[in-house]
Amino acid sequence: MPASKEGCGNRWPMRLPKSIRTVPNRFGLFRLSLLSTILAAYREFENRLDRISTGYGSKADMVLNAVDGFIGDFSLADLENACPTVSRDWIRALLKRLRKEGKVEATGKGRYARWRKI
Repeated sequence: MPASKEGCGNRWPMRLPKSIRTVPNRFGLFRLSLLSTILAAYREFENRLDRISTGYGSKADMVLNAVDGFIGDFSLADLENACPTVSRDWIRALLKRLRKEGKVEATGKGRYARWRKI
């Protein structure tokens, strides 16, 4: 068990009771790691929930924001992970439109295609 909070970043369970953080037996360590994992999963859920919006054009905006957020090359799978509520076909159609507008270019073809912002 780590003796200090250094190097743990935001993952350190600051709100857990001290009795759980300092339990010397292995079950206390298991509870600590389990609760830390649940806390990290909940934070990821909150971040994804903030990205979901409703309304006309929200899917296109979501994909465009994800494309703008990528640094370097990205794949279709990267966009699907960033926009879980948008279908693969919709993302493909939007990438095709962006390619015609000259905003992105494909590096490769088929399954291993990567996209790059211009």
